[in-house]
Amino acid sequence: MQGKRWRLQAGEIANFGGEFKVDSGHTEWVDARAHQTGFTTTFPPNQKIPYWTGGKEYDIDFNSMREGRSSTLPTYAVVTSRSYHTGGVNSMMLDGSVRMTSQTIASQVWKALGTRSGSEVVREVE
Repeated sequence: MQGKRWRLQAGEIANFGGEFKVDSGHTEWVDARAHQTGFTTTFPPNQKIPYWTGGKEYDIDFNSMREGRSSTLPTYAVVTSRSYHTGGVNSMMLDGSVRMTSQTIASQVWKALGTRSGSEVVREVE
């Protein structure tokens, strides 16, 4: 269990719906792809990812292509942990504990929490 206290297992995802591709992201769990069941730590919690189409702005998730479609090309994704809570998101750590994570958490700390292979030492979570 050493180190599991400081690794993310799950985080909140708020699906805002709307008109923009509501039939895809965060609607299935069976294929275990990040855009369906997970999130990335590319940006801090509640970070807005703006996309404009048809004169309207949407806060979106992004992936360059569906995971698993190519054995040679990587998939790049931005699937931000979001919530309806002011100031942060609930995060579950690998040790099973749940805590509020501030949306102002340092980017390098948030990224360290989201990796298992970087060997980063994370002492505290905001």
